[in-house]
Amino acid sequence: MNDPVYTATDRVVATDLPDGTAVLLHLDSKFYYTLNTTAAVMFRALRKGRATRTELAGALVSEFACERDAAEADVAGLLDDLVAEALVLVSHG
Repeated sequence: MNDPVYTATDRVVATDLPDGTAVLLHLDSKFYYTLNTTAAVMFRALRKGRATRTELAGALVSEFACERDAAEADVAGLLDDLVAEALVLVSHG
């Protein structure tokens, strides 16, 4: 079975901040979200195109020189939250 593929929805406006964090505005709900540096790296990757959890974990390992297991756990948790808030779309297959 293939990894699910994630993309940022076009209903979100994202602003990167100088400290490496980001702020998101969901245009439908009008809710704002703040992302820490880890989440901001992931969301930037999703804005560039489609990505799997494995690819996003690789981006975190490259950016922060962290352990793959820790990166995969961070990716899984954040993606679940972003999908639940309709900030990211997921497709299977």
